[in-house]
Amino acid sequence: MSAAAAASIPTTIRAICRTPMSFFNQLLDICNFTELRCFALILDLTVGRPQVWADIPYESFEESCVVSREHIHNAIAQLEKYKLIRIRQGDSGRRQYAVSENIQAEANAQKIRGKCSSCHTIATFESRYVAVPHAALRKLGACVDHATYVVTMMIVRDTLKWQGDRGVWIEPAEIEKADFERFTGLDSRQISNALKHATELGIITRQDRPGRASIYAAVPEAFATIDRREARVISMPSPSREKTANVKPSKSSQEPTKAGESHAIESHRSRYCYCGNCGAFAEIEAVEEQEVVQSTQTQPRKVGPVRESERKLTKSELAIERVRAKLRAEAEDIAC
Repeated sequence: MSAAAAASIPTTIRAICRTPMSFFNQLLDICNFTELRCFALILDLTVGRPQVWADIPYESFEESCVVSREHIHNAIAQLEKYKLIRIRQGDSGRRQYAVSENIQAEANAQKIRGKCSSCHTIATFESRYVAVPHAALRKLGACVDHATYVVTMMIVRDTLKWQGDRGVWIEPAEIEKADFERFTGLDSRQISNALKHATELGIITRQDRPGRASIYAAVPEAFATIDRREARVISMPSPSREKTANVKPSKSSQEPTKAGESHAIESHRSRYCYCGNCGAFAEIEAVEEQEVVQSTQTQPRKVGPVRESERKLTKSELAIERVRAKLRAEAEDIAC
């Protein structure tokens, strides 16, 4: 994947959700599409807003997911089990939802002390965000299939830019087929069909170049204009099948996944930040205080000019200093 491959494109989109990078780096590992859409809705209604908790009626989940209420209920229960969201009873007696404290910390730009999983540097890191239009989190998942949704969100991640003074703009980018495969866990045929469908819907643009990676760009204005799919009744799969289907290997794990486990269950421990040492956007691992002390003690001396007060004097310089000290002492005696 390369840097911006074409000139910036202005957009009329103004309202966005500053979505933590962990949503893209790990939360898209959730194999259940209804769980992903429910989480996206909770994220959009709580992150970057004055309130940490939000009253979300089941009607809102149904509108965002276009599946039966039973399926939504099971998806929300799984998200709470994964510790991706928190649920409480509000004063009005209605359920209130919030994202996990770790994800909330990322959204609030809290600095995180830990170890970079890429270069193993122990330092203080800062999280980063992606400008995601509200329609991408609230509606898009109800209009397209899972494969089209994740490839579109990858293009959103790589092409939508945001700055407080400038707002939102689009920078088209080269994306290799292998990048889509690594990010989504889909096979080549699924990715090709998803990209074709997204292009036909007008939610992305694609510039094919023979022998080179294609150039993609998101079209965020189109997210709110496409039609929702018809509501579907989905039969609940068996627990063993639901937990093992379509789960791709975790980017940070070195061990194979055991049967019956989901990578999303471990997501609540993960925080993704930019590492200034290796330049990677990596998972930040928790560290013990002892590791921090050892890292400080073994840290190499900084390379650079030595201050005069820290430099050791040569023999000739020491002799001159002794003469100067003697002259100063004699001058003081005369003054007295």
